[in-house]
Amino acid sequence: MALAASLSLTNCTEKIEGPIAPATPAGIPFEISADISTKTTNDGLATKWAEGDAINLFHAEAGKTVYVSDGEFKLDATRKGVFKGNLTSALDASKSYDWYAFYPYSEYNKTPAGVSKETFGYTHIGDKSQTQEGNDSKAHLCGAALPLYGVVKGLASDVKPKIAMNNLASVVAVKVKNTTTEPLVVKSVSFTSTEDIVGTYYIDFTGENVVYTGRGKDYVSATAFLTVNNGDAIAANAEATFYIPIKPHTVASGSILKISVNGYEKPLTLHKDVTFIAGKIKTLAFNYDKVVVDYVTLPWAIDGTGGKSIWTFTVGLSQNGLGSDYASNNAPYLTKFDTNGDYVQVKFNSPAKQVSFKVKMIGGLNTSYFTLQGSSNGSVFTDIEEFTVSGKQNSELSFVSSHNIDESYRILKLVFKKGSNVGLGAMSISANSTDPAIYADDITSVSARGESAGELVYTMENLVEGTVLSSSCDGTVVTSVIDNGDGKTFLYEVSKNLGVAREGWIKLIYGDVEKTIKVSQNAPVFKVTRTEVELDGAADSKTTLTITSDFDWIAKSSTGAGFTISPETYTWAPDGKQTVTITATAANDSQDGVRTLGTVTFTDAETFEEIVVAVKQKSSYISVGPSSITFTPANFTGDGISGTGGATTSLIEGVKVYTDKGFINGENRVHVYKNGIITISSETKTIKKIEFTSTASGESDYGPSKLSLQGKVGESSYSEKVTTWTGSSNSVSYKATAQYRFTKIVVTYE
Repeated sequence: MALAASLSLTNCTEKIEGPIAPATPAGIPFEISADISTKTTNDGLATKWAEGDAINLFHAEAGKTVYVSDGEFKLDATRKGVFKGNLTSALDASKSYDWYAFYPYSEYNKTPAGVSKETFGYTHIGDKSQTQEGNDSKAHLCGAALPLYGVVKGLASDVKPKIAMNNLASVVAVKVKNTTTEPLVVKSVSFTSTEDIVGTYYIDFTGENVVYTGRGKDYVSATAFLTVNNGDAIAANAEATFYIPIKPHTVASGSILKISVNGYEKPLTLHKDVTFIAGKIKTLAFNYDKVVVDYVTLPWAIDGTGGKSIWTFTVGLSQNGLGSDYASNNAPYLTKFDTNGDYVQVKFNSPAKQVSFKVKMIGGLNTSYFTLQGSSNGSVFTDIEEFTVSGKQNSELSFVSSHNIDESYRILKLVFKKGSNVGLGAMSISANSTDPAIYADDITSVSARGESAGELVYTMENLVEGTVLSSSCDGTVVTSVIDNGDGKTFLYEVSKNLGVAREGWIKLIYGDVEKTIKVSQNAPVFKVTRTEVELDGAADSKTTLTITSDFDWIAKSSTGAGFTISPETYTWAPDGKQTVTITATAANDSQDGVRTLGTVTFTDAETFEEIVVAVKQKSSYISVGPSSITFTPANFTGDGISGTGGATTSLIEGVKVYTDKGFINGENRVHVYKNGIITISSETKTIKKIEFTSTASGESDYGPSKLSLQGKVGESSYSEKVTTWTGSSNSVSYKATAQYRFTKIVVTYE
């Protein structure tokens, strides 16, 4: 095999599909230009940017390692090679900056120094399983499998970066020469190196050399497998080339590389170090010299009067069921073709000890009759079962033995019987006898946030050599599905859901067999544990509530709110739960009881749904011992006139003073005319003491002697200008025996 360097890589129009990125936040409009010599459409070796392309942009102060992510920059369709977006923050005019670009854009890329899933998205370098359409095609050298990066350093803040983009992948080209005499159709090519070379990686492109950190042993491989679809047959001594993207690496002298074509593997021992360089294609020559019989068409002439043995199957039964000479898969394969055309010997793997056949009617008439026979030594055969096979010419027909094959029958024969209408036609045996099957469960309850690199687990039965498992998706809910290359899982991505619950699908296709997997995604979750909270009466009293959300949110208090909230913003984290603390800014010691402090509105940053929470505060007021109320003339109202008086009233804090013959003489005094009744009462309080202060003393006109306590309620006395009542009652009344005038009444109550 020869090793040779070749041309720079090209890329194609395949656009990376993944979770829909969030809208670029408000920031400082900015633009860069990216060198167009390497990018995402393939037209031979000429390349150009494709509509819809987007990159990650990062910057740092020149020479510093504190990197700022500026998010997504999109191709300006009206300007060649220009990408536009918004910087996260303004640049300092006095400083210079280093700039870093990465294609394809991923919202999960947080820094150009990626080393883990927390810092960088899952970037594909090649893929463990790849596909090439036809011989010599480079159209698949694009998209997710061949990412790009660019760096430019030391630019002044007012200089818009112009960044040259570089490939992160290398390519090995396997040039297959057919050295057999029969045409060769290449269906698969694999390349195995001395370290992992394909899979998903985290990329650090900030230093002199790019650092590739594998996602994990299950997600990278030392073997890259290429499936070839619709390849033309390679004639004897002709060549075709097949291209496999891989990780750049160096293989030391003395190491062994392996190349396999259609399962035929050859080792290559290196006599010197070989380096696979990013952006370069290295060609390896492979001479295909193995004669492989995929299937055999048997021409013969039968007159319908004899019973000629066509095939003999060696089944290798043993005491334990299966013998050591069983095939490695669930299909028969041809091991010998007799040049006389009498028979084809086949090994057959049948765990149930049954035999199934698939034959193709080529020429002849429509119906053939067969007998399945068994023998222990190949000399004497016993009939096991008869079959009648009917169908159109050039159609495949299947029939299955309904008998468990006895262990003593170590050789099976399929024999034409008298009456077969084969005529001068022929038949062929397929390389597979049982239809393939795909098994995978539906995917349910995907978060409305979407999902990146979720795993669809599948199993398969009855594999067919040369057939490749492929996939597709609905493109709206499920935006990407990629074979993980381990024969067990596909990686899929689901977009954000900002509406009601919805359903998408993933379809796995294997030849004529299809399996559709439903993908159910939940509606966005945005809820709180309480929509009304009540704080204690003290200042700084606190309470909490929990918000569950699929997205970020912000909180805003109502104008003049008597509380604070923490936090006021939320960035989504796993489980989506956040405890919010609400704190009173002042005490509530009002006698009026519970008061409303305001509301807080939580707004979902993606769906803009709002949840309003009312905030209240208890009163800390406690009545301790008797309290007093002072009534002055200014507190009274009434329409009584001088000389006769009338209804006159004052009501303070539930205590009422009333007289039926009162006259308010300005703000200085209240007159109660002869025979007028003064009543002090309360429906909610117990009166313990009353003090009347009159305008005169003792026996003088208008003084205390003119008041007479009514009823036997408590005790009354006077001294100087003050009349005092003590007791315990809800109502106390006095009668004026002559005109009485007071300037103040003090009521003590509990």
